[in-house]
Amino acid sequence: MKKFLKKSSKKSMMVASLGGALFLTLVPSTFVFANRAKGAIENYQTYGSSLISLDHAIASTGFGTYGTLTADSIYYYVNTDSLDVGSFSKTKGYYQNCEVEFDAPNHCRSVRIDSFHKIMLLNQTWTAYTWSIYEGVDETCRKKR
Repeated sequence: MKKFLKKSSKKSMMVASLGGALFLTLVPSTFVFANRAKGAIENYQTYGSSLISLDHAIASTGFGTYGTLTADSIYYYVNTDSLDVGSFSKTKGYYQNCEVEFDAPNHCRSVRIDSFHKIMLLNQTWTAYTWSIYEGVDETCRKKR
C-alpha cells in the first residue's frame, strides 16, 4: 500500500508540474496581475482589489451591505519616449461599493498601482492593502534600454 501511495503521489506531482509548465507556456508574455483581499464585518463580506493593464488601472472596495467605504490609490506609469516615471493619486468614498480608475497619459504605460481599502460599520473597521504590477514589457521601452 505504501509503494502504491508513493507512486501515486509521484505521478500526481509529475502531472501537476507538467500542467503548470503547459500553463506558463500558453500564457502570453504580457501578464496582468490582480491582487485581492477578502474579509468580513458582522457576517457581511468585504473585499478590496487592485487590477492593472497596459494603460489602465482600477482599485475597488466593496461590502455586502451599506457602510462607509474608501479606496485610496497611487498609480505609477512610465513615459515610453523619455522613460520618466510619474504618478497620480486618488481617493474615493462611498456607502457600498467604490472604485478609483486611472488611465495612463499619452505615450505612457502602466507600472504599478498601490491601494489602501477601508470599510467601517458601526464600531468595526476592516482595512486592507492591495497592489498590482504590470509585468508586460512594451517594445518601445525595451528598445531604449
